[in-house]
Amino acid sequence: ISGDVTDEADNCSTGLEATYSDAIDNSDPCNIIITRTWSLTDNCGNAAEDQLQLIIVIDNTPPVFTRPPDTEIYTDPACGYDSSITETGDVLDEYDNCSTGLEATYSDVIDDSDPCNIIISRTWSLEDFCGNEAADQVQTILIRDLTAPFITCPPNTAITYGSSSDPLVTGYAVALDDCDDDPSISFSDDTIPGECYGNFEILRRWTATDQCGNIDSCDQSIFVQDIEPPVITCMVTGN
Repeated sequence: ISGDVTDEADNCSTGLEATYSDAIDNSDPCNIIITRTWSLTDNCGNAAEDQLQLIIVIDNTPPVFTRPPDTEIYTDPACGYDSSITETGDVLDEYDNCSTGLEATYSDVIDDSDPCNIIISRTWSLEDFCGNEAADQVQTILIRDLTAPFITCPPNTAITYGSSSDPLVTGYAVALDDCDDDPSISFSDDTIPGECYGNFEILRRWTATDQCGNIDSCDQSIFVQDIEPPVITCMVTGN
């Protein structure tokens, strides 16, 4: 690779082979310098003038590594998330032909335009001690909101038969969600018959839905009571 002497010649001797000795300066491991001294002596002990060959050994081989796999994590009840390498994975196989103890680094680009599906594009990089860089590798981390809102139903209540069961009268549910300031609230009613026509129960199911489609529900009972006595009219008879 570094070359050999191929033109040894002498007026009397034949079959001569030049020899060499090396002095190695490896103080800079990225640019090792070999000073090679070539010597040639004929069969009669006559020595040619030594010649120096300079060989520079350069490390131009980039390191290699494997990025962590793409992954999915979830927001916590407070709408936060942990995207540290403890949760999303780290590079564990950094390798270089010359450098040891290498650690891959990363930088993040966060796309939170969809709060239900936040995307972190994590670019991993690795450089050896001689400045050789591996090709960057991108890991995709998806953060999803799977936490349902918290809904509180109005208390159970009773109304008289014929009265309005509108929530303005019977109460509204309230809902809280740390990722959605205004979750939607709806309700549906089922009627449970009572012992008589005017006494029955309205079972009202309240549902809260956040912007990511997570749902929580609760039930309110509205008891309808017939408390009106019947009206009787007596007949008046004469003599």
